[in-house]
Amino acid sequence: MQFQVPKNIDLEDKIVGPLTLRQFLYVLVGGAISYSIFKKMAVPGGNTQLAMMISLPIALFSMALAFVKIQGQPLTEFLMALFTFMSRPRQRIWKRHDQEQGLVLDENKKVEKANVSKKAMNIKEVSDLTNILDK
Repeated sequence: MQFQVPKNIDLEDKIVGPLTLRQFLYVLVGGAISYSIFKKMAVPGGNTQLAMMISLPIALFSMALAFVKIQGQPLTEFLMALFTFMSRPRQRIWKRHDQEQGLVLDENKKVEKANVSKKAMNIKEVSDLTNILDK
């Protein structure tokens, strides 16, 4: 018995013609905002050029949100990643916290660190050690 395995499950469904629901909402909201700005400012005796200068970038931005993809991801995800990158610090600074000697397992029990003696090695011991490690 053979079953059909669904393919392209990561694609969004096309709701309105060739547009997905997200694309349709971006175009609808951007178009409604730019249309209302244009209608309010372009009344008789109003400034039509100023209305176009304000409403056209809003419409273009909403179209870009709906259709532009950068490196295979939608513009909204790219902008979110950009804002996240810009808001986080670029350098990591390690701050050493002085801690108590030993590890605390319980509130009453304490494990002490082992004392390791540090001795100076002469040049012959270092060369012998490097010969052993190089083999």
